[in-house]
Amino acid sequence: MKILGWTGLLGLFFFLSPAGLAQGTSEGKAARPMHAVFLPSVTGVGTLEQLDAVLKGTLEKGWHIYWRSPGDTGLAPEMDWSGSGNVKNVEVGWLPPKRFEAFGMYSYGYEDEVFLPLTITPERQGAAVDLSLEMKILACNKICIPQTLSVSLVIPKGPALGSDHQKTVREVFAALPSKKDTKTLRLDTAVLGKDSLILTAWAQQGFEGADIIVEAPGISLSSPPEIIPDETESQRALFKINAPEGIENLTEKLFGKKVIVTLVNRGQAVEKEFSF
Repeated sequence: MKILGWTGLLGLFFFLSPAGLAQGTSEGKAARPMHAVFLPSVTGVGTLEQLDAVLKGTLEKGWHIYWRSPGDTGLAPEMDWSGSGNVKNVEVGWLPPKRFEAFGMYSYGYEDEVFLPLTITPERQGAAVDLSLEMKILACNKICIPQTLSVSLVIPKGPALGSDHQKTVREVFAALPSKKDTKTLRLDTAVLGKDSLILTAWAQQGFEGADIIVEAPGISLSSPPEIIPDETESQRALFKINAPEGIENLTEKLFGKKVIVTLVNRGQAVEKEFSF
C-alpha cells in the first residue's frame, strides 16, 4: 500500500493537523523533526570541475525519514535546487537505508542521522558556488509529519583547500554502494518467476545479517528476503523475494523492465541493475 503523493498528503495533513498535534506533537522541535546542514569538502572552488559535499541531517530521537524508494509506505524526499547560483547539476548519492516494519508493511529510510553525498558541477569553473536546497521530507514516529527544509551554502572563489569536513565527506562517499562487484561481495544472477524473484550472491564472510533491497517500477518488493545458504559453499546464497499480495504473476508484471538491486552485508554494499 502506498500513501498519497506530496500534494494529496499535504492537503490531508493540514486538514487533520490540529488533532495530530494534540495527540503526539507540539510546536517547536517535535514539529520540525529534522535539521540539516551542508558539509563542503573544500574551502574554495579553486579550478575544480566538480565539488564534493554532504547534506547532513539530524533527526530528533525516534523519528525517521524515507529513502529514495520508500517501500510499502512513506514518501521519498523531494529536492529543489532551482534557487542555486552557478550550479549546473547536483548528483545525489544514497547510502544503504535501514528497513522499518509497521503493521506488516516494510519501508526503507534513515534514523538519527542522514548523510547524502553530493557531487556539484558549477556552470562557470572558478566562480563562487551558491548552493540552495528546498527539501520536502516525510518524517515519522508515532505519526508522520511533512516538513520542508531550506539549506544553503556558499563555496567562495579561492583556493580549493581541504575543509574541516573533508574527512567526513570522504567517509560518506566511501560508504556508497559499489556499482561493481568487489573482492569481498558480489551479486551474480537474478531469476524472475511467477511467484518470486531469486538472486544469487557471493560474500567472502558469509551472509549473517545481510539484506537485499529491490527497486522495481510500479511495484513494491519490500518484504524481507528469504536467505538460502548454499549447501556446499557457505560464501554463496540464494535470496528469495516473494511477490506481494495481489500480484498473481510477477513475471508478467516485470517483463521487459529493469530493477535495481542493492545487497547490504557487514557494512558493505553493492548495487546492480538487472533487466528481464
